[in-house]
Amino acid sequence: MQKSVYNILKQPDRWQRIALAMLLFVAMPNPASAQPVYNIPVAAADGQQTAPQIVSAQPGEGFFVIWIDAGAGRGRLLAQHLGTDGFPQWNEARIGARGNGDIREFAAIADGAGGIFLTWLESISGSDKGTVFVSRVNKAGEPDWPEAVPAGLQEANQANPRVDRSADEGIYVVWEQIPAGSSGDFATNADVFAQHLDREGNKLWPQAGS
Repeated sequence: MQKSVYNILKQPDRWQRIALAMLLFVAMPNPASAQPVYNIPVAAADGQQTAPQIVSAQPGEGFFVIWIDAGAGRGRLLAQHLGTDGFPQWNEARIGARGNGDIREFAAIADGAGGIFLTWLESISGSDKGTVFVSRVNKAGEPDWPEAVPAGLQEANQANPRVDRSADEGIYVVWEQIPAGSSGDFATNADVFAQHLDREGNKLWPQAGS
């Protein structure tokens, strides 16, 4: 009899195994009941928050999220730094670009020093003409240059900016452009221009690009 009881305790029957599995299932964390841990609000502000992009920070320091905020009646760039745990590192979203017009699109890349390079398309309210600007934002989320730099000639109509790092720690910026005074649109009369800037925002090629 003692041996029989010992064998039951040593080798639980089917119902004991089911009860044990149920106990483990109940004790496990339920992702559905712990949403704040799995879904971190990055931009929960009034108005429309669109076009998010992600850029890696320095190793072990998480990443940046940049997006367009239309809550002020015009598009502006906002940014937030999230740690490797997914939680915000800044008390509030920082203004990634201090443009005066309506920001419609942008591109971003890490600057290799804990910050980011930004380029964006900006238009004055009521105008279809766009101008491409460039800026650098430091690790604290503040613009690192005194003011945004126009990539090319502001008289031309520009669109679709892109950015990449250069070997000399600066950046290359490329965009589409319709010459000033020309007719047509970007589908029929656009050219591609480029500019090379150093880390301080100085243009290294002619003003109109090359």
